[in-house]
Parts: sequence; C-alpha cells; structure tokens
Amino acid sequence: LLDVMMPGMDGYQVAAKLKGDVSTKNIPIIMVTALDTRESKMLGLGAGAEDFLTKPVDRAELSVRVRNLLRLKAYGDYHDRYTGMLEGEVLARTADLVAQTKSLEQSAIALRKSKARTNYALGAARTGVWQVDIVSGRATWSETMAPLFGVTYEASPTGSEGALGLIHADDRQMVQSAMAEAARGGPDVEVEFRVVWPAGATHWLAARGRLLRNADGTPARLLGIGTDISERKSLEEQFRQSQKMEAVGQLAG
Repeated sequence: LLDVMMPGMDGYQVAAKLKGDVSTKNIPIIMVTALDTRESKMLGLGAGAEDFLTKPVDRAELSVRVRNLLRLKAYGDYHDRYTGMLEGEVLARTADLVAQTKSLEQSAIALRKSKARTNYALGAARTGVWQVDIVSGRATWSETMAPLFGVTYEASPTGSEGALGLIHADDRQMVQSAMAEAARGGPDVEVEFRVVWPAGATHWLAARGRLLRNADGTPARLLGIGTDISERKSLEEQFRQSQKMEAVGQLAG
C-alpha cells in the first residue's frame, strides 16, 4: 500500500522502482491518495500500480481489493512456476533430442562407412544382393548388383519382369521357373544363366536365394545374391576345348 504524497520519494517513484526490479515486480501495489483526479490515477497506473484508492479509505473495500490482488498474485506466481517448469521440460527434451540427433548422426556415419565397406567387398567379389517381393513383384537390387547386368544402379529394373528381360532368351524360362518354384515354398533358388548387357555382350551369372515368410507363415519375399561367374565359365570352356584337342591328338596318334 503506497501513499502518493511522501517525503523524499513520492508513491509514483516508489512504484516505478518496485516494478523495475525483477525481485519485486510481481508484488501488487495499491496507490492510496487524497488526489481524486484522472491525471493522478493515470500516473499511478502508469507507474505500475494494480489499483488506486482515494482517501478516506473504506476498510472493508480495502480488504476486498487486497484479497483479490493477492489471489491474482497467487495465480500469477503459479503461472510463472508452471511456465518455468515447462521451459525446463522443453530445455531437457531439447537436450535429449540434440543428444539423440547426434547419436543418429553418428549411427548414420557408421552405417555409411559399413555400407561403403560392404559395397567394396561385394564389388571386389563381383557379387550383388537382390530381393523380390512375392505379392507386388517389386525387385530391389544393391548398388553392386546392377553392374552385373551392365546397367547403372539408377537404371536398374524395379520389377521382376524387367530383370527377366535382361536375361538371355534361352535361359529366361529356366530362371523364371526356379524363382516361381521357390516362391511357392519349394527349394532354394540355385541357377546359372546368361545375361545380355545393353551393349550386346553376354555374361554368366550365378544366383542363389531363398524364400522368407511373414510372421503368419505366408510367403513374403525372395532374398538372395548374384555373382558374376563369366571368368569361371571361360576357364571351363577352355578346359573343355583342351580336352577335345587332347582327345583329337590321341586319336591322331
């Protein structure tokens, strides 16, 4: 409760000083004065006072106004505490998100390194990984699988029909039958076939795969690997030719 007319500092100055300090700004102020002009009331409210009473003061009215202001202050204090709690919660969650993001970034870096090592190993072995969804027929290839068919990873077929289109016409039916039998729950896929690259060159591939099922036991997808065996096939052909030449030599002898 502040009287306006005081020696040294008047009530307006005291109110402004209280409201300007962080530790006291939330204390409700009622200005009490004999001045009953609009200008004096505006000065008090402008200084930060919550209420204004003119002398002589009615004690019952003063009591009610004080009680109301204290109730409002209690609400304000609760709001400040709740806001502070929320800010603390937001800061804590933000810190957790930052930590999780950092962990995810580290995991992503480790995953990229692992993927790079895996792709290098698969590429060096001229091997790729393939997968065919049983229901949709969608085909998914690893980055090292596409070069075995003479195409880029971006241009690799997304369906089983497209992949079959790259297989030599004489081997296509055999591969398709082996895949269909495996998809019905038959033995694992194990086939050797020729592929025709877009430039016209023919290469030999060996494919191995097996059926993976859903939790309810229904067929889900075929997952396997493909390996370029052109060099092995070439060596086998050379061996057969040498055997033929040896047989012809023996016959001539």
